[in-house]
Amino acid sequence: MLQLVTPPAAGYAGAITGLYEDVLQGWAWHSGQPDVRVTVEVYIDGGFAALARADQMQTEYEHGDGFHGFAVQLKRRWLEDAGHIAVRIANQGPWLDGALTLPESKPPVHPPVGHSQVWYPGGLKVTGWVWDPDAPDRTVEVIAYENGKPVARAQAGNPHPALVYQPDANHGYSLDLPWSMADGEVHLVELRDDRDRPLVGSPITVCTLPEGMEALLRRHWPGKADDPELALLLRLAQDQDRRAPRTIGFEHYHEWFQVYQRPTALPDDNLQPALKAGILLFGEGSHEDETRTRASLAAQRWPAQAIERAEPGRLLQAVHALLVQNVDAIVPLHLGDHLAPHGLDTLLRALAGDQALNDTLGVRTQPTRGAAPDGWLPAHGATQAPAWAYADNDCDGPDGRRTAPWLKPAWDIDLYLGVDLVTPGAIWSADIVRAAFALPAHPPGGDIDDLAAAIALATVDRKAFVAHVPRVLYHKRADAPRSPADAPANPNRDAAMQWLAERLALGALVTRNGLYPALLQTKWPLPPDDQLPRVSLIVPTRDHYELLHACVEGLLTGTDYPYLEIIVIDNESTCPRTLAYMDELRERGVVVMPYSYPFNYSAMNNLAVEIASGEIIGLINNDIEVIEPAWLKAMVAQLLQPGVGIVGAKLLWPNEMVQHAGVVLGVNGQAAHAGNHWRSDDSGYLGANQCPRRQDAVTAACLILRKADYARAGRLDAKKFAVAFNDVDLCLRIGKRQAVLWTTAGKLRHRESASRGKDISSMKHARSTREQMHFMSHHHHVFKKMTAYHPLLNRDWANGPYAGLVSAVAHNSKFCQ
Repeated sequence: MLQLVTPPAAGYAGAITGLYEDVLQGWAWHSGQPDVRVTVEVYIDGGFAALARADQMQTEYEHGDGFHGFAVQLKRRWLEDAGHIAVRIANQGPWLDGALTLPESKPPVHPPVGHSQVWYPGGLKVTGWVWDPDAPDRTVEVIAYENGKPVARAQAGNPHPALVYQPDANHGYSLDLPWSMADGEVHLVELRDDRDRPLVGSPITVCTLPEGMEALLRRHWPGKADDPELALLLRLAQDQDRRAPRTIGFEHYHEWFQVYQRPTALPDDNLQPALKAGILLFGEGSHEDETRTRASLAAQRWPAQAIERAEPGRLLQAVHALLVQNVDAIVPLHLGDHLAPHGLDTLLRALAGDQALNDTLGVRTQPTRGAAPDGWLPAHGATQAPAWAYADNDCDGPDGRRTAPWLKPAWDIDLYLGVDLVTPGAIWSADIVRAAFALPAHPPGGDIDDLAAAIALATVDRKAFVAHVPRVLYHKRADAPRSPADAPANPNRDAAMQWLAERLALGALVTRNGLYPALLQTKWPLPPDDQLPRVSLIVPTRDHYELLHACVEGLLTGTDYPYLEIIVIDNESTCPRTLAYMDELRERGVVVMPYSYPFNYSAMNNLAVEIASGEIIGLINNDIEVIEPAWLKAMVAQLLQPGVGIVGAKLLWPNEMVQHAGVVLGVNGQAAHAGNHWRSDDSGYLGANQCPRRQDAVTAACLILRKADYARAGRLDAKKFAVAFNDVDLCLRIGKRQAVLWTTAGKLRHRESASRGKDISSMKHARSTREQMHFMSHHHHVFKKMTAYHPLLNRDWANGPYAGLVSAVAHNSKFCQ
C-alpha cells in the first residue's frame, strides 16, 4: 500500500488532497500574503522529485482568490516501489498539513477526473489527456467553457507521450481556443469531460495577444514610453517570448497569417530588384485557373519581365524561351496557383543576396551536404548569393481563407529525395538552370520534376548554396494536396528521383513509401560485406540485467552486420545476474570495460572510444532494443555518403509511438525531441516522420559517426555535460562542417531512461540544472540559426514540436507596412 504522509505544518496552510493515477494534487497558500503563488517541493521516499507552483483553481477550499491548487504529474517508475510521499513549501519551508493514506482516504468533495491532465503553456492551444475509468476504451470529448458557455471542443483520441507505458496511449487531446480570446483580456476557461467532470489542471487563465508577451505588456503598462522600468520589463518580455513563445493551432492559420505574413516593405522606394524575372507557367488547369494565376502576376509590386506557358510535353522548350530573353531568374508557377503581391520582388531580393532583406526575414542560406567549407555555420543573413531560393506556401481555402501552411526547413537534398517541398515557391537563377542543361546526363522525361532534379544535381556539382525565405509567398490552388503525404503517387517524380539518387551514389535505389505513395525512400549502396567498415557499438550500463540482455543480444544476434565490435562499459554493477552475464559476454568476444567512478555518460563513452577498433563508432543506450536486422546497414550506408557527419536512428516507445525523430533547438530555450505525438506510421508534419532529413541534432541513445570525426570535434564534453545535452553539444560542433541526419531506415525500440532510475536526488537535480545552464550559455546563439525547423513553428515543450504556429517572434517594424 502506498502511504502519503505530511508532517505538521508551521506558518503556511496546505494539504495533499489525492493521488490520481500518477498526478499528485493539493493546495498551499500563505494567509498573510494571499496574492503570492506558493511553490512546493515533492519528495518521494525522502528524495526530491518535483517542483510545483500552487496557482491553479482549487474550488474545494475557499482560500484567497481560490487559485492556490497544484497538480504534479509524477513518473510512474518513481511510484512503482514508493512508500512515502511528502510535500513542503519550497526552500526549506514547512511541510504541508493533511496526512493521506491510500486507498482508504476519501476523495475531495468535487473530484476532478482522476484519469486526466491539462497542459497549458500559454497561447491558444491546450493539450493533455483524459480517459473514462468506467469505460477505458471510450474516446472522451473535452469541452472548454467560459462563463458557463462552451467555446471549444476536442476528441481525446490522439496518442500522447505521457501515456506511452499505458496499454492504450490514444487518449490525448489538442484543443484550440477561439481566436477571439487573443484580445489581451483575462479569460477564465474551464475544461470538462463529456460527463461534466472537471479535468485535472482546470480551470486555466488565458491572457494573450497574437504578438506575444511584449505586446501584452505594452498594452497594459500604465507608464510612459521612456519609463526605464518599462524598458527593463520589455527586454525581459522579449527574452521570454524568444525562449518560450506561445502556441497558436493550425486551425487559426488564416488569422495568424494576417498578423505574421504582412508584406515586407522595400528598404528604399527607389531601389528596384536588380534581377530580371521570367515566369514559367506549367501544369494542367482550366482557363479560369490561368486567368487567376496571370492576375496575381499583374498585381505584383515588381512585375515579371517575361512569361512563358509550357504546353503539355514542351516544358523545356518554354524554359529555353525564357533564357533567350536574358532573364536572370525563373519562377515556376503551376496554373491555378498564385503569388502574394510582394512575392516576386521578395524572391528576387533573396536570390540577389540582399543583406537587409535577409536580416529582416531571417533568410537561411544552406549548402548541399558535402559542399560546406571548413568552419561554415548555417546562418540567416548570409552574404553569399545563392544559386536558387524558395519560400513557404499554403493553400486557398473556402471563402478566401488561407489554409494548410507548408512552413519548410532549409535546403536538404536528403529530404528532397523523399518529398518535394521546395518547387512550390522556388526561384532558380538562370545560371543554375543553364548548368542543369549542361549536365552530361539528363533525367528521363521533360516535366517539372525532371527539371527540378537536374537543378538539384547541378547545385551539388557546383557546391552551391540554396536560400530559404521563411515567409508564405506562394499560394496553391484550392484542390491541391493539403500535405505532401496526401498527394497521389507520381511516376514522373519517382523516375526523376531515381535518376538523381543514382548520380549521387551509383547503385542507390528509390522506392515508394508503403503507406504514403507520394513519399519516397532512398536505399543507399554499401560496399560488399567483406569490405564493410568495422563498427564499434558502445553500451554504458550499471546492473539492469533485463535491459542489458535485451540490448546486447539484439546487437549480437539480431543485427545483420558482419564486422561488429561491442563494448560494454560497466559502471560498478553489483547484481549477480548482470555480473554473470558480463562474464558470458567476455567469452563471446564482447569487450567489457570497467568504469569505477560516478556516472558520467560523456567520460564513459570517451574512454570506450579510445579502445574501440572500429572506423565507425556507435553510441547506444542499454535500453535500446533491435526490431529490424538491417538497421545498422541502413545507418552506415547513409553515413558513408559525402558530407554526412552523424546519423541518428528513429526510436520508438514500446507501444509504437515515436520517442525520437530528431532534436529541435530552441524549445523553451533549450532542445527537445521531435515526434513524441506521432505514431510510427503517421506521416508527420509535411511527411517529416517518414522521410530521412537533416537535423540540428540527434540523440546519443542511438547514433553513429566516424571515429576520426569524433576525435576531431573534441569528443563528448565530460565537464560541462556529464549526463544531459552532451549529444546535442557534439552534434552542433560536428554540424559546423558536416550534415547531421536522422533516418527512418534505422528503426529501434527505446525504453527512455529506464536504466537510470529516479533522477530526483538533490545532487542530481543540481547537476541537471547546471547542465541546462551550460547548454543555454554556450549555445543560445544557434537558436537563431536553426535550419531543420521553421522559425515560425511552435517551440514550447508542452505541445511538442510541429504542433502549431508560434505566437511572438521578433519583428523589425522598419520593413513592415
